[in-house]
Amino acid sequence: MMKRYFFFILAFFCFLLGLVAGAWRRTTAFSSTQVVYRIETQKLKTSQQVFFEVHRLDKDVFQIKNEATGEVFQASPQITGKASLRIELPGKEGALVLTQGFLPWQKAKLTVQGNTYRTVGETQLLKANEDWAKVSQAQPKVEMKNISLTDDAIRQINQHFANWLATSRYGKGAMVIQTPLNVTASSQGLSWTTVTTPDGTLLGRLVGTPVADSLSANQGPFAIDQQTVDRDRFETYPSTVDLAALGLVLGSDAVNDYQSTSVFRVYHTRSKEHGILTQEQEFAQKVSAYGSYQDYYSQQVDANQASYQMVLADNGVVYEVSNYGLEGKFDFAQYKEAPSDIQKEYQKLLNQFGQ
Repeated sequence: MMKRYFFFILAFFCFLLGLVAGAWRRTTAFSSTQVVYRIETQKLKTSQQVFFEVHRLDKDVFQIKNEATGEVFQASPQITGKASLRIELPGKEGALVLTQGFLPWQKAKLTVQGNTYRTVGETQLLKANEDWAKVSQAQPKVEMKNISLTDDAIRQINQHFANWLATSRYGKGAMVIQTPLNVTASSQGLSWTTVTTPDGTLLGRLVGTPVADSLSANQGPFAIDQQTVDRDRFETYPSTVDLAALGLVLGSDAVNDYQSTSVFRVYHTRSKEHGILTQEQEFAQKVSAYGSYQDYYSQQVDANQASYQMVLADNGVVYEVSNYGLEGKFDFAQYKEAPSDIQKEYQKLLNQFGQ
């Protein structure tokens, strides 16, 4: 009798343990960035077989791939329950719903909802590998050779991009600053400032205090990223770079043609300020009271929040560096392509305001 009683007590304890484990698993559901969820669906009108892949990139962003079209996009899902996430598909084609099993041994289930597709297969759990990541991170690029931009068009692009950035997941609740590249860079004479991107060296702007309106009329000293060079190397350098910040006129002799403000810094302040400023406004209203950008960032910027610098480039791509300005680091050499939602917004603006 005691053995049977002990058996029931043990079984009940295991059941409770399973419920606790299941609840814990549901609260941490889908947290792994090493898993790709894959589901087979069928288009209702054409009976076409379509596979969708869902991959978590970070805390707030999932990446979705339509294998039939090759389309890749990123989205922040809606939380529809303690163990359920809903991701809207583009073009109002329905939604993908990822649901964690109630018990700890039950795997996650990916389904499709809406009037465009129906789920026809079981959820596959794949390990995220380098090949998948390379495909997923590839960004479409605008063919800039067919687009002509006036000075007014560039101003419009910068303004609209700043407005979008301030309401995006990157700039929401943050300060967005339209600025020249690497605002703390300086030079006794004239110096080109650059950054390195996956597509080559990007020319950011001309730094220093020119004594004449043309490059050829200035006497130096001359430098590239604070490294001294001779006049010939300095004057021909813009023709050797791979790309430039939007707004630069490569090949021009005019000093003013090498000043671009198609660069945006994003940071969160400890006082939770939110707004859009130019670099001049930021310095006058905020930085000047602290004496330097280094002191302003160290005392006012929340280092626990993301910080970025983004460059709109003349090849139709946005490049970024994260943690910009934190720990006194303002001059980063290695940039990467920004996420696809940023690229899409830039491309939309190029097509909207380009001629």
